[in-house]
Parts: sequence; structure tokens; C-alpha cells
Amino acid sequence: MPADAKYVGRPSRLGNPFVHGSTTERAIEYRRAFYAGELSVDEEFVRRELKGYRAVCCWCREDETCHADLFVEIMNAGDSITGQGLAIQEIATRENLSIPIDLLPLAEGVGRSIEDSRSENTNRALRTRWASFCAWAEPKGFTTLPAEPFVVSLYAEALDRDDKSLATILAYVSAIATVHKDRGLDNPCENHGVREYLSGKRRQHAPRHQRQASALSDDDRQAVLISLYRRRRGRGGHVETQEHADARAALDEALLLSMTQAGLRRSEAAALTWGDVSEYQDGTGRILIASGKTDQTGEGAVVAVRRDCIRSLLSIRPRDASPDDSVFGLSGAQISRRLKAMCAAAGIDADRISGHTPRVSLARGMSEKGAPTHLIQRQGRWNSTSMVVSYTREATAAETLGWL
Repeated sequence: MPADAKYVGRPSRLGNPFVHGSTTERAIEYRRAFYAGELSVDEEFVRRELKGYRAVCCWCREDETCHADLFVEIMNAGDSITGQGLAIQEIATRENLSIPIDLLPLAEGVGRSIEDSRSENTNRALRTRWASFCAWAEPKGFTTLPAEPFVVSLYAEALDRDDKSLATILAYVSAIATVHKDRGLDNPCENHGVREYLSGKRRQHAPRHQRQASALSDDDRQAVLISLYRRRRGRGGHVETQEHADARAALDEALLLSMTQAGLRRSEAAALTWGDVSEYQDGTGRILIASGKTDQTGEGAVVAVRRDCIRSLLSIRPRDASPDDSVFGLSGAQISRRLKAMCAAAGIDADRISGHTPRVSLARGMSEKGAPTHLIQRQGRWNSTSMVVSYTREATAAETLGWL
């Protein structure tokens, strides 16, 4: 192996953990899992591990698609597909410029600003969706950059036949459009044929009712809170100690109350720090949501929570916690799993629970108590009332019963 090459096969940390299927299938699964954040490595780790190397080595044949191809792309791009290195390069290419060395710091600043025009969550979702398109198209011999309009339509149809929702199909097509625009290429999604295809797909999906995350009623939440401190049986069949149950329950209680009262998305709960939580003299609390899905500019929002919520949050705060420390220390996926687990322990069907359940619960609960729509919209930080109406339609429908 050359001295300037890095071995990325098993059992190294950069090795492909997937062992089933052909080499190409394993490489596709690795690319999907990598951009979905399901692996123990990310782009920053790869760049750090490969710094100073000019090549990577694996056991796959050179004529096979290998998971190491992804590392080569990262090495050559210098950053993610939406990152600043790529942005600088393409700005210069589009403007036919040769950037002098003394202006590179300015160019890097331009690149960082372009990268920061979208939130990290948005960029992560974009990378995942683009990787999915590449994993589908490349083994079939299709070019992805630029992509042919008909190939985009074929990919969208494949997603539809894989039982993806219309919203998911449109989000993946939008990612293809964004990557092409970022690279200064003609957008295949603006092709008349693609637009007609998507228009037809919208009509085909129109009669379907998109499944909505279920809400937790006040009785449901009370049942969950009561069951939290019961000792549970773990995966190995062992019953947890009462000390472990108390610690788990305290965290779960703070998580449930803060998400249902502040209407936190799971990404917002994962990003919450102790500097974002404050207690008022009357015992209530305020939570600063620094940025969110509908707040791309990071202006932030402050929402109020009740006394029981702020007490639960402060009960789990370590004595030496700094303002920058994470409140829950959990990822978005872990938060979803904990919500499902605590509901299942209370006898609630976990299949109808998702990371979005707390927001639906907030809207339904406030609506049932007679809260005005604009206050529900403010607490949940929705940009329009349409989502509030969607989440509360079952509750408002019941208002007619007294008049029937």
C-alpha cells in the first residue's frame, strides 16, 4: 500500500459495517446511512482522518462500486456537497474568475456565508436526499450532474412505488433542483415534462389523507407521567434498578413536559442548552428556541412553560452545568425512541407516536381549552394558521355536537 494512502476497510472505523448483498449494494447502503447520520463517522471525521493522504485503499476491486468512493468525493470536494469549498469553486467558475492568493480569505468568507444561508438541519436533509438519488441513479448508468429530466421523473416514480408520500417525493425532487442550482447547472426539475409529471402525481395523491402524528390527550399525558417511575425490563431481560428508573424517569418527565408545552420539534429539543432555560419569579419558565425549521435566519423565539415543566427541567440540571451544555444530551432519533418507549410503558400504542406528537398535542390541547388561533400559532411558532387548522380539525369538529 502506498505511503500516502489510507486503509479504509474493515476492521478500521472507516470500514463498511454492512455485510449483506453485493459490493455495490453494500456501498449504496453505506452512502445512505452516512448521510442519514446513522453511522459513527461523519464528514468532519472523514476529513480529519484523511488529512494529508492522497488516496484511500480497500479490498474491493477497482471496477466495483465501493463505499470508499464516498471518501474520495469528500477529499476532492474539500467539503460537503453544499459546503463552502464547493461554493467558492463554483462561484469562481460561473464568473470565469481566477482568485488571487491574497483574496482567498475573502472567498472563504463568501463560501461560509453561502453555506450558512441554510440551517445545518436543512443541509443535512439535502445531503441525505441527494445521496439517495445518486445511489439510485449511478448503478443504472445515469448521470447525476447534470441529471436528465426524464431520469428525475423515473426516480420520483420509483419513490412513489416504494410507498413514499407525496410530500416526501416533492422534497427529494426539490433537493435535486437545489443541488443543480447551487452548482450553476440547468435545473432539470423545471423541465416541462417533469412539471407535468409532478402535476399528475399531485392529482393522483389528492384523494389520499396524509397520516398525521397522533396527539396525546391530558389523560394520556397523565398516564405517561404516572408510569414513568415504574421499573422497566431492558432488552436483556433484566429489570432496572430503582435508582436507574428514577434517573430515567426524571429525564423523560422533563422531556415530555417541555416538548408538549413549548411545542418543541425533536431537533429543537436536541439543540436545547441550559442557557436557553430560565425561571421567572412566579415559578413559570421561559424557553429560548434559538433557531428552528421555520426560522432559517436564526432570530429565535421565546415561549412560556408552566411551573411543573420548569421544576422538572431544573431537577435534572447538574450542579456544574454551563449555559452551553445540552439539556437532554440526546439526538433527535433518541428523543423519538424515548417518546415511543414512555408511551408504550403507559399502554399507549407506540406506533401512532412520533417526534411530532408533542406539537400536535400542544395545538389540540390549547384548542380544546378555547385558546385563540393566533396564540396557538405563536406558541408553536407556525408561520401560518394552516398547520394550526390541520392539527386541530378533529377538536374543532367536535364543537358542532352541541348544536346537532
